[in-house]
Amino acid sequence: MGNLSTDLINFLNDIGITNAEAIKPLADFIGLIGDVGGVVGGISSIINLVNQWQGTDQLTKITNAIGDVSTALGDYFHQLGQDEGASQILQRNSKLNDIIAGPSTQYGLLTNAMGKQLTSDEIKNYVQPCIYALNEFEGPAQPDLVWGVTFDWEIFWTDYGLYTNTCYNYPYVFSIDAGYGQRTPTKDGFGNVLYYTITLPVYLQAIWFFLAVAGALDPAFPQKYKPDLQSAANKLTNVYSDITTNGKGLTTLSPPNWSSAGLVNTPCPGATAESVGIRLVYQEPVNPTELVIQGALIEYGAVEKFSGCSSVCASYQINFDSASDPFDPAIFNKLQLRLLKHVKDVFVSTGLLNVFQTINQLNALAGDPPISGSTFQWSDGSMINLVDWSFRQIIGLAKLAPSANGVSLRALGGFIIGTQPFDSPYSPRATSFSFRNLLTEFPD
Repeated sequence: MGNLSTDLINFLNDIGITNAEAIKPLADFIGLIGDVGGVVGGISSIINLVNQWQGTDQLTKITNAIGDVSTALGDYFHQLGQDEGASQILQRNSKLNDIIAGPSTQYGLLTNAMGKQLTSDEIKNYVQPCIYALNEFEGPAQPDLVWGVTFDWEIFWTDYGLYTNTCYNYPYVFSIDAGYGQRTPTKDGFGNVLYYTITLPVYLQAIWFFLAVAGALDPAFPQKYKPDLQSAANKLTNVYSDITTNGKGLTTLSPPNWSSAGLVNTPCPGATAESVGIRLVYQEPVNPTELVIQGALIEYGAVEKFSGCSSVCASYQINFDSASDPFDPAIFNKLQLRLLKHVKDVFVSTGLLNVFQTINQLNALAGDPPISGSTFQWSDGSMINLVDWSFRQIIGLAKLAPSANGVSLRALGGFIIGTQPFDSPYSPRATSFSFRNLLTEFPD
C-alpha cells in the first residue's frame, strides 16, 4: 500500500479514540480491585465490588466496542482492496475471541461460585482458565496475530502531498513537499510490527476477569497470585514502553530549531531543500526580485505510529512583523509547549494514560514499586512526564532564564501570552490568568 489517504488517517484516529473508550472502564475496574484488594483487603470487599459491576452493562458495552472496532477495520481495508490486511484483522478478531472465551465463561459463572464453600482445588479450577488466557498474551509481537501483524500491507501515517512550500531563491524558483512524510512503524527481523489496537483492550479485559474471579474466590489473593500479577504488569509495561518511546511509537512532528538560520533559510536553503513542516507566506502578487515574505505556516503535532493515531495542526501562523521575528528563539520555544499538548492528547486518546495507571495498580497489588511517568525523551534530551503537567518541565521547554529568585510563574504566563502566535484568551497586560487555559486551550 503506497500511502494512506486522509480519510484513512482520520479513520485510524477514530479507532484510537474508540480503543481508549474501551480501555478506560477496564482500567477503572482494575483500579478498584487494586484498591480493595491491596488496601481494604478481604474477600468480602472484592465480592461486593464484583456484584456491583455485574449489575451494570459495562462489560457488554466494552465487548461491543471492541467488536465494532475490529469489524470496522476489516471492512475498511477490504474496501481499499487491501485483502491481506482485512484477512489479518479478521483472523486477529477470531484469535482474540478464542483467548477471551475461557475467562469470560468463568466470570459469567462467578455469581453462583461466590455463594458456595469451595475447596482450594475447586478455586484453582475456577481461576486457571483466566491465568491460561493471560499466558496467551505473554509472547512478543509474533505472526500469530496476538500482538503483531505482518505489515506487508504497510499501514502508516503520512502527510505526503498535503502541503507545498514554494521557495524563491532568485533565479531559482522551486516547490517542495512541506510535510514530514511517512511515519512507518518499526518491523522486527521477521517483518512483524506491534499492532495493539484491539489487543490492548482485550488483554485488559483478560486481566479484569482474572482479578474478579481470583479476588472473589481465593482468600489468599493477591499474595497467592503475585507471579501472575507481576507477569501481567511486566507485559503491559513492555508494550507501554514500546509505544511511548519517542521515534519508535509516539513521535513528535516539529521543525528543527530555526533560531540560527531563521524561518526563511531553514525551509529554503538552496535549490533543493526539505521544508520540514514550514511553508512561507508571501505578499501577493509575488515579485521574485523584491520578495516580501509576510510570515510562515507551521505544521506540527504528534503521531503514534503503531496505531496511526495523531494530533496534528497545520496552520500555526507566525507573522514577520519585524526583521528579528524569523530568528526569535522564544517563538520556537513556545511551539514546544504547544507540541507538548499534542503529545499528551495522543497519549490520552490511545488509552495509554489508563494503561499507565493499570500497570501501577498491578504493581501495588504485587507489592512492587510504580513505574515513572517521565519516560518520553524530548528533542533537547530532557525526559518528559506524559502523565502529569509539571511546571519544572514547562519552564525547561520554554528556556526561560532564571532571575536571582528563580523563574516566576508570572513570567512564564507572560511568555506564553506575549509570544507569537498570540493565541491565548488573554491580553498582553493581563495580571491574572489560568495556566490550564494557557497550556491547553488554544486554536491549534
